[in-house]
Amino acid sequence: MLDYLVRFAQTHESFRLPELQALASLHHVRLQIIHYSEYFPFAVVRLPDGGSIANVASRAILVQSVYELWGEGRDYESLHASVKSIAVKEIPKYRYTSFKFTFDSFQGSKTSATQCQLIESFSWLDFRGVISMKAAEQSFVIFEEYPSLDNPADTTHKARKFGEIPTKLYLGRLVGLGSRDLINKYSLKKRSYLSTTSMDAEMSLVMANMIHARPGSLIFDPFVGTGSLTISCAHFGAAVFGSDIDPRALRGKNGLGLKSNFQQYETSDQDLGSFTSDLVNTPLRGWSGPSATGNSTHCCEWLDGIVCDPPYGVREGLKTLGHRNDPDRKIHYSADGQALHLHSDYIAPKKPYSFVTILNDLLSFAAAVLVPDGRLSFWMPTADDVEETLPIPTHGKLELIAVCVQPFGKWSRRLITYRKRHSESCPSSPQVSGTYEAMDDTKAVDAEGLESLTATMPAGTQADDLNPFRKRYFEGFRPRTTKQPDKPELSSNS
Repeated sequence: MLDYLVRFAQTHESFRLPELQALASLHHVRLQIIHYSEYFPFAVVRLPDGGSIANVASRAILVQSVYELWGEGRDYESLHASVKSIAVKEIPKYRYTSFKFTFDSFQGSKTSATQCQLIESFSWLDFRGVISMKAAEQSFVIFEEYPSLDNPADTTHKARKFGEIPTKLYLGRLVGLGSRDLINKYSLKKRSYLSTTSMDAEMSLVMANMIHARPGSLIFDPFVGTGSLTISCAHFGAAVFGSDIDPRALRGKNGLGLKSNFQQYETSDQDLGSFTSDLVNTPLRGWSGPSATGNSTHCCEWLDGIVCDPPYGVREGLKTLGHRNDPDRKIHYSADGQALHLHSDYIAPKKPYSFVTILNDLLSFAAAVLVPDGRLSFWMPTADDVEETLPIPTHGKLELIAVCVQPFGKWSRRLITYRKRHSESCPSSPQVSGTYEAMDDTKAVDAEGLESLTATMPAGTQADDLNPFRKRYFEGFRPRTTKQPDKPELSSNS
């Protein structure tokens, strides 16, 4: 059985492998990573139990193409020897098909004349079919990997001229393509209705893959806004719906709104609608009522996926329904004694909301309503300085699958993805602590830890009091300096 070479796009490096692994899980294919580095766009993978790598990669956004790996080496001599050893049984299958050879060099290049000479060196393959550069039945690619200046562990470029001699070579036969064309189709530049918080198409589509959006699945976005995430999920066949605390985002303006976006992409049939609500006071129920014994409630698991981009308090304020100065009072009355919420022009009051608290609420909600193996994926901001890094929350019913980082200069945002555990695999305590070992620079904290973290935050009702990241963002992430003690005054007699 041959290994496969995955040719990634050299972008969003920390997202590439998790997306591919999520799609392998979706297709029930066991994927073994033989070789991979974020500094290069190539990965060698193996399917020990069989399956189609082309099907796995066909909807991947960060994969350009996948190849049957015919050989690899450090130089062309070892590459030829590898092909003769690995692909000896494959060569006769394609002897009489039309074919073409092309080059793919990363961090280096060769002249056209040199490329032709190297391609001719494979004439011993004895392909007798027609050479067709436009409509070939089989496409073979010679890959060259040159030293990366971005890789601090790679010192080979110091000993040789950069871009002159490749350090790794591959020969592959094309077996499938990714879906990077969808980025252009769903580009925000072509979107009829959007806002400042609309998620870009590439990341929206990656998130849809991370939560296994597919025909027959039901996906919910509790911060739906203009629907960027649900639109991407609908593309892959999922039934979607959402909620938002701001009704203006759902209604739209000038005849354009959330529904018009689904109409634009002809996915209205997958849109189940949206409603005005926050996560704390959602009308959705994760509990179906008393159990058979009548002593307790039992969980109503009905969502296949939850995907969202919670507001960080930067472009949009992080708020929940309620009164800032009277949080315990549920109903407010006008001077004539009528409940205010019964007035036709009533606008529900809102108060600032802690991002730490919303993480706890989000995980608790997901743990209650997700079906076993259902997925939760959301964005979480963090300042790059260690002091402001917010721990990643954990929950006993949710398995942490992946943490992907998208840097933005002085701050970053992390895409956190969880999988709902089966009841028999859950720990006896519904909430446990733990550390995600896949990333050395990542901390994890359980719900109890989040409450402790909240307790250490400054008390108050203002947005800056409740959201330290927001405060640091508008401070420009300036380094914090400790106040030096006052110097003692010198007496005139000294």
